[in-house]
Amino acid sequence: MMPAFALSSFGLIILGVANTTSPAVAAGAIIGIGLSAGTMLTLGSDLAPPGQFLAGMASIQDSGRVAGPLLVGAVGAALGLGAAAFALAAVLLVGIAWLTLVIGETGQTYGRSDSATSS
Repeated sequence: MMPAFALSSFGLIILGVANTTSPAVAAGAIIGIGLSAGTMLTLGSDLAPPGQFLAGMASIQDSGRVAGPLLVGAVGAALGLGAAAFALAAVLLVGIAWLTLVIGETGQTYGRSDSATSS
């Protein structure tokens, strides 16, 4: 997830400074390479305790789908679309830091004793 988010963030930074078609197309290609469909669903599945966890996570994701265009619109109207691209890149970089520092690796097996994994 973090490499995909980093590529998307890098593409948004390029888009923010693009002043001709070529860098904008290159930024779009980099952002497209960085897209990783289903990463948040996979993360939720890895971390889900019993109960209604995935429903709550879906609600948080939906709020991001609403807040993202509002952020782009507000920053774009106030400072221009280049600044909006930088704002989205900053949000992605904060997300990378959060995933690294708070979530960490989710591929580990938790709750097992060493004797259960060695047999």
